[in-house]
Amino acid sequence: MWISDLGWTSASTVCVSTRHGQVRLYDTRTGKRRPVTELTWDKEDVANTALAPVTDTQQVIVGTNTGTMGLWDFRAGQGYRGLVRKFGGSVGAVRDIATQPGAENQSWKFNL
Repeated sequence: MWISDLGWTSASTVCVSTRHGQVRLYDTRTGKRRPVTELTWDKEDVANTALAPVTDTQQVIVGTNTGTMGLWDFRAGQGYRGLVRKFGGSVGAVRDIATQPGAENQSWKFNL
């Protein structure tokens, strides 16, 4: 696995993005080294470069090497179905994503 970024979504769950386009959720309470769930982009050539957990413990924002960002929800299912929304407008790779605490009641706005 080629890990590009990770972030704790709660005290016992960690989300990992890989350069192979995977977004994986691990739960330390299971005692296993396997992901609980895995989400993937619809394109094979996408490499994840950055990840940021959202205030909802089941959602993360992931940036790619092609300048696309996506809001993922692990409750939506496996594979590509977990992609809630795509955000574009970046030129080049997304290297870092920062979220603001308390933004759960605001609409999604990104300064690109």
